[in-house]
Amino acid sequence: MHVFDRKWTDVHEMEAAANLYRGDLAPGIDTDDDILVRREALRQRYLRLLKSLARAWMDRRDWERAGGGLVCWCRTIPRMKTRCGWR
Repeated sequence: MHVFDRKWTDVHEMEAAANLYRGDLAPGIDTDDDILVRREALRQRYLRLLKSLARAWMDRRDWERAGGGLVCWCRTIPRMKTRCGWR
């Protein structure tokens, strides 16, 4: 989890961090406020990471990777599923 707590210096570090994310912290535990706060913080950090990666890939004109990053971002946000066409 510490990889999500620091700033990344290049695209390779961002890609490595994104590949480590495996979903919500402690799924199924919904009564511990500390876990809920940390879970949401990690989720938000991951979403910002995906957006940053998509921007970096677009800046490099790597359209395939940028599109894949945005698709992943949309799938991660439940309220975005409808907008992206997934149900």
